[in-house]
Amino acid sequence: MSNSVAVGLFCLIFVAVFSIGRKFATGKKAADSKFHPIQDAFGGITEAIAAVIPHSQGKRKRIQIELSDAGLHHRNALRNFLSLRNAALLCWLLLSLIVFVFSKEAGIESQNRFRIFVVAGVISIAIFGVPRILLSALASRRKKKIENSLPDALDMIAMSVEGGLPIERSLNRVAIEMKGTQAALAEELRIIARQSAAGSFEHAIGSFGKRTSIAEVTAWSAIMQNSQRTGGNIVQALREYADRMRSNRRQRIERTASTASVKLLVPVVLFLAPPVFIVLIGPGLLDFRDFILREQENHAQTIRDANLPEFERLASSSSISSSPESPSSQR
Repeated sequence: MSNSVAVGLFCLIFVAVFSIGRKFATGKKAADSKFHPIQDAFGGITEAIAAVIPHSQGKRKRIQIELSDAGLHHRNALRNFLSLRNAALLCWLLLSLIVFVFSKEAGIESQNRFRIFVVAGVISIAIFGVPRILLSALASRRKKKIENSLPDALDMIAMSVEGGLPIERSLNRVAIEMKGTQAALAEELRIIARQSAAGSFEHAIGSFGKRTSIAEVTAWSAIMQNSQRTGGNIVQALREYADRMRSNRRQRIERTASTASVKLLVPVVLFLAPPVFIVLIGPGLLDFRDFILREQENHAQTIRDANLPEFERLASSSSISSSPESPSSQR
């Protein structure tokens, strides 16, 4: 067992040193250059590690959408996610294999080695599935934050545009104001402002609709693109859509509240009905059981009396009649 522990510690130290060294090298490059994109997690072998466990094109696209919804918009986010997950899984499988092989030399029984194998398999499944679950939860929470804070942001943008600021500067201004309270939406607004300064506002707002899989954001992007093409009143469009989003949110809350009673019916039936049934029907069932037991005992006694020989019945009856306590003897 000492050999397996030593090998496992060596692998963990190697991975830690490799990660720290790569982090230091990446940080040094970042300090040298004014701007550099997010690098691959494992350099040139990142794509190879990401392809160790194959995924269909549809599944890769779904993961890419979840990464974008979670705020990871860089182009190699999918490759880094898959490579990091696969690398962690491969390291754990290698460590588990080493421990399982050297456990035989340590004199561990086969039953304990089977337990080690089962625990290693469960942890492997967790390493493979938990990152995707956490990613989905992070994406859902971020989408909810953007959806809840978008109406207020639209009102602030409308006020800034009405005050005389261009749409790009309005977006930057609102992003700065919302940075402390709504960081997710502020980040998206900054991206729109940068893309608008580099290209066109219509393209930037269209990219925002494609980048986040939120129905309200997609509809708002379409409205803003239409206003830009037709030369409509942007302030009025922003305020009307903000009011519509608030109305839709209110309707969703009312619909959820109206269906809450139906959703509570299942836990009520599962958790409250059995105790009520026990309290109401339990005493009657217990009395019925006692009645059945008494009837069975009386029936068994009758059968035993019927099976007694004739002279025993006569002897028992004569002994009863000759007893001094009997009514006939007292007369």
